[in-house]
Amino acid sequence: MTQGAAPNSDAAKLDADCARAIELQLLGQLDPAGEIYRAIFQAAPQHPVANYCFGMLQVQAQRPLEALPYLKTALLAQLHVTDYWLGYLEALLLAGHTEAARTILGLGRQQGLAGAAVEAFAGRLESIAPSRDPSAAIVATRLPTPGSRSFIVLVPAFRTHSAGIRVMHTLCNELNEGGRTAYLMFYRFRTDGTGIDVYVPDGDSEYCKLHTSIPRLPACTDIGRFRDLIDSAYVIYPEVVFGNPLNARRVVRYVLNSPAANGYSMREDKNDYIVAFSGAYWPNPHFIAAMMFEEPLFNDENSRPAMERTMDCTYIGKGVSFGDCFRIPGSILIERNWPADKESLSIMLRNTRYFYTWDTVSQTNLDALRCGAIPVAVRWTSPLAPTAFDPALGPLPYAQWTTKNGAITVTHELEEFGERRRRYLDYFRAIVRARPQTVGKLAADIERYFEKAPGVANVSSESPTPGYTADRVSTPVTTAHVA
Repeated sequence: MTQGAAPNSDAAKLDADCARAIELQLLGQLDPAGEIYRAIFQAAPQHPVANYCFGMLQVQAQRPLEALPYLKTALLAQLHVTDYWLGYLEALLLAGHTEAARTILGLGRQQGLAGAAVEAFAGRLESIAPSRDPSAAIVATRLPTPGSRSFIVLVPAFRTHSAGIRVMHTLCNELNEGGRTAYLMFYRFRTDGTGIDVYVPDGDSEYCKLHTSIPRLPACTDIGRFRDLIDSAYVIYPEVVFGNPLNARRVVRYVLNSPAANGYSMREDKNDYIVAFSGAYWPNPHFIAAMMFEEPLFNDENSRPAMERTMDCTYIGKGVSFGDCFRIPGSILIERNWPADKESLSIMLRNTRYFYTWDTVSQTNLDALRCGAIPVAVRWTSPLAPTAFDPALGPLPYAQWTTKNGAITVTHELEEFGERRRRYLDYFRAIVRARPQTVGKLAADIERYFEKAPGVANVSSESPTPGYTADRVSTPVTTAHVA
C-alpha cells in the first residue's frame, strides 16, 4: 500500500475503484471517471495511480494547470515510474511552463529517466524557444502626491534564488499592503568595481510577479528626475550598498547579513536607522525584523523518513567565498542557479537524506530541513560562529560529520533531532504568520525615529548606543519577530 493510502482492508477496494475509473476514462467518459477519482481522494489523497490518472484526465479536458498538483503528487510518491515523469512534463509544457519542463527533464535524467518516449518529449521541448512569462501583474505608473512621505527600497532585479533580494522586494510589497506608499528603485554593481548604477526598469520583468501591490515609477536611468521624491522619502538600502548613493536625507539600512562578510563597511552615517534581520548581524540595531517565507512546496508531507532515502546532496552557495568547496562524494551538487526553479528543488529535497552544506547562512538549509532532509554542516561560514547557523531563529538542527580514511560518518540522535526540528519549525511558522505585523511595526518605528528630528541633522548624539561608534544616535531597540 502506498504512503497516505487508506488502511489495508480498504486498499484493494480503492485499487478496484481506480481500475474502474481508468476504464471509463479510456472510453471517454471523463465526468463519471472524475467522480470516482475524487471519491478515492477522500480516503487516500496521495494514491499515486488515482492522482496520475486524474491529472491526465485534466490534461484530456485541456486544463493542464489544474492537472499539475495531481501529477506532481503521483511523481513524488513514485519517482521510479516513467509515465509519472512524462505526464508531469506534458502538463508543464501544455501550461506554457517550458523552462520548468526543461529543469524537470534534466532532474529526471539524473534519476535515470530514459527511453524512446523521453527522447521524443525532449525533441519537442528543444524545438520551443524560451519565452518571456507575460503573467506579471502591472500596477499603474504614478508619482506620489507632492509633500507626502513615502518609502523607497533599493533592490537588484528579483531572483528567486536570493533570499536577501526576496526580503527587500517583499518588504516593499507589504509596506504598500499595510497602507504606506513604497516604490522600488533598482541597482546594478558596475563591472569595474567602482560602485553601482541606479535605474527604474522598463516593464515588469525585474519585479516579482507575485508582488501586485507595488506602484511603478516611470522607467528611467536619470534618477535625478526623482530628486523631490528621494528628498522626502525614507530610503531603505541593503547592507551590501556602500554609503548613500541616492544622497537621501532619511536613510534606513536593512542588515541582511554580517557586513564583515562583504569585505567592506556599509559606511553608515551616525543618524541612519539600522534594522537587522538578526541580532547576530549587528550589535544593538534600532529594530530586529526577520522576514520569513513559508513556501508550500517545501514540506515533508507523505514523503519517506530521511533515513529511508537514498539520495544525498551537496550545497555550496556562499561557502565558496570562505575557502575551497567540493561536492561530497556520492552526492548530487545543488548550485545557486540549479535546479532552476523551486518546484524542481523541492522534489530533490523531499528525496534527500543528508544535505551537506558549505553555506551555513542560507535559506536553502531551512528549505532542506522543512522537506525532511538532515542538514550537515561541512564548514562553518566565516565570520559567523557555529551558533549562527540560522541566527534569526536560533541554531538550525543539524548533524555532525567526520572523515576517516576517506570515509564519511554522519552522527546524530534521531529522536532528539526530530524534537529539535519540530520546535524550530513551529517558531519559524510563527514568524511567517507575524510578517505583516512586523512590517507595520517597523514602518511606524522608522516614522517615529525620523519625525522626532525635523531636518534629521538635528538628531541628538549625546548618548551613544553600546556597540556603535561614539557618535551613533541612541534609540531603544525594537524587536518584532512575533506579534
